[in-house]
Amino acid sequence: MKHDLRTLTLFLVTLLLCTFTRAKGQSLPVSEAHTIFITTNLADNQAYIAIGKVLTEQSILFSVTSDGILISSQGNTFTDNQDAIFVGQLTVTGGLVKLTGQMRTPSKANSNDPSDSKVVPIGYQKSKTSVSKAGFIYMNELAKKLKPVLHGVIRYKAQKGTMS
Repeated sequence: MKHDLRTLTLFLVTLLLCTFTRAKGQSLPVSEAHTIFITTNLADNQAYIAIGKVLTEQSILFSVTSDGILISSQGNTFTDNQDAIFVGQLTVTGGLVKLTGQMRTPSKANSNDPSDSKVVPIGYQKSKTSVSKAGFIYMNELAKKLKPVLHGVIRYKAQKGTMS
């Protein structure tokens, strides 16, 4: 009888802990991650509106396309002696927000022509400091700003074909 009571008590304590512990996304990105997902309980249109408000409040340049939202960090310098621009895409489908991006660095000094830029895929590397990692950190900070309005959880993934 004591064994059954102890088992039942342990089960109830475990159930209470699981019930009151909030589910959290991974606190750190996985190595080589270059896609960020944020879950949301908002309808797609409501999520896009909430995201647009955050981007506007944060003075982040964006444009709406038929495929989602294009984001640009125009004017930000990410690494020493190298102007780099984050260009990202954000889509919302069925309660899942997908954020991808790439970095563009000027190929020629003093060139303002976007076609003269070198495209660098973003990605998270634990030990390296690079343009690629700087872009991922920018995208991750953006995801953290969006998380509260989306009421979601952030997840990281190494996914091929992240941005066209």
